Order: sequence, then C-alpha cells, then structure tokens
Amino acid sequence: MAMLDVSCLTFTLAAFWLYLRGNYPLSGIMVALSALCKLDGALAIIAILLHWLFIRRDKIWGILWINCLRSGLLRRIDALNRFIYLP
Repeated sequence: MAMLDVSCLTFTLAAFWLYLRGNYPLSGIMVALSALCKLDGALAIIAILLHWLFIRRDKIWGILWINCLRSGLLRRIDALNRFIYLP
C-alpha cells in the first residue's frame, strides 16, 4: 500500500540521522520500526553498514570484513547455482 511508504521512509530517515549523530542503538530501533512498517525498510541496514565500512578506511578489519563477505557471498551464489542447475 502507498500509505505505508510514508511511515517507512520517516523511520528510515530517522535511522540515518541517528546513525550519523552516533546514536547507534536508537538508529537500530528506527530501522526495526521501518522494517515493521514495510519490509523494504530493512534495506537501510545495508546502506548503514556500507557507509560505516567505507568511512572507516583506516581500520584494516573493515576492509578484511568486506573481502570475506564478498568471497563468502560469491561462494554461496556459486553453490546455489550448482544445486539449482544440476546436469
């Protein structure tokens, strides 16, 4: 429904604003409320995580985490493709 977009967007914007202010617990609560309004609100977590990882470039663990996540995701996709498209 179109009426759910307004509340979802409001909670998502509040989550970003709280994240940028450094209030991470309330930002997580706002993302949860956004996801409760509409499931697309959970996509804010991906944007917040990517922003957090790219801003903290001085931390080597963030870069290693991105590489591990990318390689793990590619391996899972490859495994699922092999499972789905068995000869």
